[in-house]
Amino acid sequence: GSSIAAGNFLGTGAPSFIVGQYGSSTTLGATPDALVGFTFDGATVTMPFIRNMPTPLFNSTADYLAKTGGSNTIKVVKFDFDGSGVDSVFILAMPNNWQNSPYQSSIQFLKNNGSGVFTDVTSTTVTGYDMTKPASFSPVIIDLLNTGLADIVLPSPGGTQVLMQVSRGKFVGSMANTITDF
Repeated sequence: GSSIAAGNFLGTGAPSFIVGQYGSSTTLGATPDALVGFTFDGATVTMPFIRNMPTPLFNSTADYLAKTGGSNTIKVVKFDFDGSGVDSVFILAMPNNWQNSPYQSSIQFLKNNGSGVFTDVTSTTVTGYDMTKPASFSPVIIDLLNTGLADIVLPSPGGTQVLMQVSRGKFVGSMANTITDF
C-alpha cells in the first residue's frame, strides 16, 4: 500500500488498518483503498481483506476519471474528526495523471460507523478545499487557535492549505493565499 493507518476501526479493541492503494485501478467505481484486519497467533501475522473503502473522488464519475486517470492515494490519516470517539479517517489523493490534470489533489473524510463500515461525508464536512493546489504528503493536525477543535494544515510546495474546524466536525478551507504568499 501507498499509506497505512492503524486504528480500532472494527470497534473490537483489536488493531485493523486502512491501506491506501491496496489494489490499483482506473476503472470507474473501482476502490483502491481497503480495510484489512490483523491477527497474530504467536508465529504468523495475518492481515485479511475485510472490505473496500468508499470510492475515491477521482474514480467516482466518468468525467473525473477522464480528466485524472483515476485516484492515487498518498496519505491515509486516522482522525476522529467529529469528536464521536470512533476511529475514522481522512484520505489525501492526487490524480494518476497529475501532470496533465486540471486537478492536483483531493481529500476524503470517511466516517466510521464503529464497526468498520465507512461513509464518505466530505461534502458535509469540508468547504473551501482547493483541488487545484498540490497534494500534501505531510498533513499536520493541530489546534491552531486553541479552541479545542483540531485543524488540519496541508503543507505543499506551491499551495499550502489550512482547514480550520469552525464547529465540531465542520472544516473550512482558509488562509491558503496568505500562507502561499508568505
